[in-house]
Amino acid sequence: MTAADRRALTKAGTVADVSGVFLDAHGTVVGHEQTARMICMNAAQLAKVKDVLAIPYGVAKAPAVLAAVRSGLVTSLVTHDAMARA
Repeated sequence: MTAADRRALTKAGTVADVSGVFLDAHGTVVGHEQTARMICMNAAQLAKVKDVLAIPYGVAKAPAVLAAVRSGLVTSLVTHDAMARA
């Protein structure tokens, strides 16, 4: 990913990356252009997966975890106590 891609994702409000699907704080998919150039599932494909497990670590990732849960793309979380309280 280029610096220009990262700037575009930041400008779009990206706070999370779920397997190459970029999300804003509301859980809305952003960065379609960047995802299309990656070898990964797109949001529609990922949404069809029955169980998507996220294993975040570090309280700094709390906004990304919240966005991922809001998106509905992540169905299960395994994390530590501090993250669970964040």
